[in-house]
Amino acid sequence: MLAGILESAADSCDISFLRRHAVLKQKVNACTKDFKDLKADVFNYAGAILRKKRKP
Repeated sequence: MLAGILESAADSCDISFLRRHAVLKQKVNACTKDFKDLKADVFNYAGAILRKKRKP
């Protein structure tokens, strides 16, 4: 993909590439946020279980 954009001199290709890049960036950011939320939920759940097992 990058090689194609470097070889292209047309503005329409640049705009198309920038749009696709913006969409991809949004998807990556959403995925990263979802992963962080899931990781926090897993640690909170596991921590609660471990705390319950520690208490006699």
